[in-house]
Amino acid sequence: MENNIKSLILEAQRGNTEAFHELVSFYDERVMILALQLTRDKQDAEDLYQEVFMKAFKAIESFRLESEFFTWLYRITVNSFYNLQRKASRIQQ
Repeated sequence: MENNIKSLILEAQRGNTEAFHELVSFYDERVMILALQLTRDKQDAEDLYQEVFMKAFKAIESFRLESEFFTWLYRITVNSFYNLQRKASRIQQ
């Protein structure tokens, strides 16, 4: 893992919101592309994107540095997408 990213993660885990914002800036395009691929809808992708980074912010302390940060964000994105799909299908029923 790149040392700068690792430092930002450690700072974010200590409660530094500016460090978290820098992480968001670094990964935002990749997460948005993934969200668009999953949802195939710009508005839904934007909603998913926001959900992902809110969840990441709340769970940053649980991130283990031996993992890749984008892999962690990827899992949050995919899991959040599936959760939204399940929720939408329950509403339609």
